[in-house]
Amino acid sequence: MDHKLSVVVQVDVDGRYVHLLVTGCLTERNHAGLPPLVERARALAPGAAVDVDLTRAHHVDPGGLERLRRCLDPDDGPGPGGPVRLLTRPAPFGLPVPGEPFLPAGPWSDGGRDGVAA
Repeated sequence: MDHKLSVVVQVDVDGRYVHLLVTGCLTERNHAGLPPLVERARALAPGAAVDVDLTRAHHVDPGGLERLRRCLDPDDGPGPGGPVRLLTRPAPFGLPVPGEPFLPAGPWSDGGRDGVAA
């Protein structure tokens, strides 16, 4: 399986939000590519809310997701820009296994978290 990420950046014309739409596979090895993109997005639209949207990712590795959450944790110190939310979709029996389809259990959500403010 090809474990690559693809990210599309959507910016509100009024600069109120930035949406990072992530597709592909999030793993422990490639999660580190997202925090620099979040920081660039925050610099692009200071004060704007930034959503890291993993709802369309083919596969989300639990270890990669946890490492990404830690990288975006507000306790690591203040950063420029508005709040950052990590959006995931629920799975009926945890996160998907590589190569198996990822079917949501319900409506899109932030994975049970209120968001990660940074």
